[in-house]
Amino acid sequence: MPQEVTLTDIAPQPGIAYIGLGSNLGDRRANLCAAANAIGRLANVSLRRRSGLYESPAQDVPSAQPDYLNAVLEIRTSLTPNALWSALAEIERQLGRVRPANQVNAPRTIDLDLLLYDDVRLDSAELTLPHPRILTRAFVVTPLRELGVEKVGSVALATHRLPAHSIATRSKFRWL
Repeated sequence: MPQEVTLTDIAPQPGIAYIGLGSNLGDRRANLCAAANAIGRLANVSLRRRSGLYESPAQDVPSAQPDYLNAVLEIRTSLTPNALWSALAEIERQLGRVRPANQVNAPRTIDLDLLLYDDVRLDSAELTLPHPRILTRAFVVTPLRELGVEKVGSVALATHRLPAHSIATRSKFRWL
């Protein structure tokens, strides 16, 4: 069922946003495709481009998990950042995302992160923009570079050096 949009959900001007997609359960490629299709069906959203697919080990997890398949979408939207974030959370729910109360970074069928929304800076209990961990993750930095994103805040992506733990993970990181 399409999400109902109210006037307070509409931004004064359409913006460009980047959404990180990830999956490490089930048919990962099908999960990413289902998510991209669902995002493309949202009111006031149009898909512009997508990065290639990247496979990487799970990061910041307490125990071993299957590898993730990741990509980034570039969209044009007139939804506000909060309305877009809510719509992404609903897509996750519809696609079977489970958030166990006692486990941070649990395996997931789909993970949708609002990474960037124009030059918006936001820090609320629900949403932080730019996403706070963009610059520490090769599976986000590399697809953003691929899509031509030049800066995250004041950091130039072309010259940004990933932290050592991300570089170690990157040795297992691959484009598909």
